[in-house]
Amino acid sequence: MNQAIQEAARTLGQQIMQSETYINMQRQEEAALADEALQSQYREYSLARQQLQELSLQDEPDPGEMEALRMEIERLAHELQQTDTMTALTNARNAFGALMARVNDELQLVLNPVGEDDEDGCPSGGCEGCHGCSVR
Repeated sequence: MNQAIQEAARTLGQQIMQSETYINMQRQEEAALADEALQSQYREYSLARQQLQELSLQDEPDPGEMEALRMEIERLAHELQQTDTMTALTNARNAFGALMARVNDELQLVLNPVGEDDEDGCPSGGCEGCHGCSVR
């Protein structure tokens, strides 16, 4: 990789790390790790998933038992997602994902500039031949 590109990527990464979006995501991840009730729920969820996996590896797994475990896993996942800590973490991760998507979109615009005469904003004159078009 070109030294200048590497340096620019490093600088961009440092700027992203200093963004409020990234900092908030880190805070929410720390809060989730420190939330003992959430961690207990997650262990219960993981154990149920492990039990389902072990059951599915049996020669003749009991379909009723498998369905009961699937339902339990869904219930536990729903409960996990409903906690305030997990909701905050999910929202923070989504915001960070959106930030990274905007960064990627900006890079795509630099690499594939759209001319004023391009139809529908697509460099190829239409989305049929477009690779990475955000208009689709």
